[in-house]
Amino acid sequence: MVALDDAEHSLSYTLLDTPIPVSDYLATLRLSAIRPMNTTHVEWRAWFDCAPDVEAALRESITGVFRAGLDCLSRKEKP
Repeated sequence: MVALDDAEHSLSYTLLDTPIPVSDYLATLRLSAIRPMNTTHVEWRAWFDCAPDVEAALRESITGVFRAGLDCLSRKEKP
């Protein structure tokens, strides 16, 4: 973790040792309350450098990881 902002409800992290062929990876997860619906909006973004020939596949793979994580959170029992 490289940043934690309680006021903004966000955290940022890097991947230091990863099997995927990226460098300078930085991701940020930000939560925003949606009061009328009593729910939370989650924004999860990543920036990274990679070889042009693998960029599309890496974006799809990383998006899939994010989606799986968010799907897991959404299945948690709601109060």
